[in-house]
Amino acid sequence: MKKLPPRKWLITGAVAATAVALSAAIWLRTPEQPSTSAPPAAEPPVTVNEPTQNNKENTGAIFVYETVARPEVKIGTPLAFKPSVSAQSTPLEGIQAVSTRKIFDEAGYGSKFGTSFALSKEGTVYAWGMKGWNFYSESQSYPIAIHGLPKVKQVEGEFAVTDAGDIWYINFGNAPRAIPELKGAVSIHQAANDSIYALKPDGTVWHWMLEGEKQTPKLQQISSLAGIERLYVGMFRIIAVQTDGTVLAAGEDFGHPVQEAPSKLTLPDGGELARADFTMNNQSAYLLTTKGNWYEIRYDRNKELVPMPEWGSFTKVSGSNDSVFALHKDGSLWGSGPITSSSQRPGGEQTNRKLEPMEGVSEIIDFTNGSDHILALRKDGTVMTWGSNMFGQLGRFPYYSKQFVTVGKLQGADALFPVQGGLAAIANGNVWSFNPANEQQKPLLLGMNIKKVAQQTEFPVFLSKDGAIYTLPDAEGSMLGKITSQGGVITNLEGGTAGQLLVQLEQGDVYEISLSKQGIDRIRQLKFEADKVGKPVQLFDQPVAMVVMDDGRVFYRERETETELLMKPIPDIPAVKEMAILYNTYDQEYSFLTHVLDQAGAVHEVRIIVKQEGNKKEDRTVSFKIKKNIAQAAAINRGLIVNADGALTERENYLKLKLEGKLTSPDELKSIASQYYFYIEGPQSFYHALLLQDGTVQIGGFSPLYREAAKPGLVVTGK
Repeated sequence: MKKLPPRKWLITGAVAATAVALSAAIWLRTPEQPSTSAPPAAEPPVTVNEPTQNNKENTGAIFVYETVARPEVKIGTPLAFKPSVSAQSTPLEGIQAVSTRKIFDEAGYGSKFGTSFALSKEGTVYAWGMKGWNFYSESQSYPIAIHGLPKVKQVEGEFAVTDAGDIWYINFGNAPRAIPELKGAVSIHQAANDSIYALKPDGTVWHWMLEGEKQTPKLQQISSLAGIERLYVGMFRIIAVQTDGTVLAAGEDFGHPVQEAPSKLTLPDGGELARADFTMNNQSAYLLTTKGNWYEIRYDRNKELVPMPEWGSFTKVSGSNDSVFALHKDGSLWGSGPITSSSQRPGGEQTNRKLEPMEGVSEIIDFTNGSDHILALRKDGTVMTWGSNMFGQLGRFPYYSKQFVTVGKLQGADALFPVQGGLAAIANGNVWSFNPANEQQKPLLLGMNIKKVAQQTEFPVFLSKDGAIYTLPDAEGSMLGKITSQGGVITNLEGGTAGQLLVQLEQGDVYEISLSKQGIDRIRQLKFEADKVGKPVQLFDQPVAMVVMDDGRVFYRERETETELLMKPIPDIPAVKEMAILYNTYDQEYSFLTHVLDQAGAVHEVRIIVKQEGNKKEDRTVSFKIKKNIAQAAAINRGLIVNADGALTERENYLKLKLEGKLTSPDELKSIASQYYFYIEGPQSFYHALLLQDGTVQIGGFSPLYREAAKPGLVVTGK
């Protein structure tokens, strides 16, 4: 391979610190054992640039960074994960209609809200997904029948029409209630999560909504819409047809009553309006005429009607903020792309309107979508879903479990760790990610004899058994970064905030490496304030550098300079056997919650309080509050406490949710992967994934394996 010119880099000044709420950890129950089967043979990595060295005198060691080619290793047998979730459920059947709540993440924090509804042929309404706005503890993974409703003939999101013509608010998660003011309506049309328009027999249009914190019902007639025969309502637009055939277009402010006067539309082909459909984008609506032609209304072009000549075989159109979907006459579903996140107020141009048939979907008679998921009703009365399952809206997988649930078996794995969109495992020195919801397993790094994966890093960072650190700046790329030490073998590492690593050498020295995708930016040695220092057994770099020693002392970064981190023992803390960082909190003071397990098996809570006294990272001060003897345990991992009898307990956490489980004994555990997402706003969750000695994988909390599904699958009963 041709050698590239050497890369030059300098050790620079301080990197600005940023608070990170995404937390992760892995825990190995047993010491590392020699692998019984060697990893596949691979040629040594090819160096493609000259190694660069940091040899500043203050570091005490020389670290070499070089760029090497990512080896191409042929694996005879990929990671073997056999899921068990699908066998636990049977399909939901006998459905005649589907619907979703009209809800999306207006704030743009990444919440992929979703609630799904299905109406059976017997008139029963089923619901699943997000219930109320206390959504993290009130979501439903599988369909449940709504009790308290009379026999229903139409479901429209959170609203239903009974056989007797009464209108009901489903109020998923609470008791349904009738809306007597709308009795006798010809049709109802969901405008938003808790508001509808109703067309009455006299041609008047009425708007009903729940207003304010007390959810007070409010009814208002839309005086600008009179003599209406048919009504079509989207999240932001209304199309109405008067008794004389006149087509009106008006705005709808996401659940609030129409304010603007409607304008008349003239259909270009001279036909009458057959139907009107909407997406979650406020710039467009779609009209089908009785002559079989589709037109797009471009509200950003003064309601220009744009012909859609390739849409002649479609019978219905819907979509998210940035994708369009259509039902074909032959029962296939077409789309402009996957259901994608609309985590912002809808707007802008839907640039991709070229629709193509979607795989795995056939014999569809109706469909609908939320902001990030799709429901498709099949001819046989079953329902298919795909997209986000952040709130259980797919009805196919467990969303949250208060008990540890077996999700499958993973053969040959040594450890689990969290990755975006699923889990990953180290097996025979190779690293694989896997997600059974999408039937995916993907190699992250093969043939490099990996023993550990660093957490909290901007991009994947691995430690090999021979003491080399490999970085993967581009997950799809062909290049790796490689760091080695000329001052001793690297035996441990841990990731932290702002692209930093704590690296431990075999003689016990610890260094902080500031890492970027281009290489090493700075190296600082940890200097311990003590006459005699034990050997490090645990490293942490969040919220500040901390090291647990084999003598039970815990050192923390008391202050720092451009060249050193000065470490001091945490005062008044019992001799520590294990330490576990939980998560940062947002109460009266910015702090991190920590558990420590002492030599006698007692668990203590340590709150680490970080204050920023100036503008620089070096200006941070750290203090501690200790609450002793909160529990007894054999082991801890984040908030999970493992008792001597094998009982597992997640103490009440930031979401005030509890988790329990039971093993035969702690020795049954091989590895634990944990992750917390706790922010001031936006999606919040946590989970613990257990790898047992026999390869069984159990998950408690919010499952990382089933948060989304790219492929369509049947809604199941959960029984």
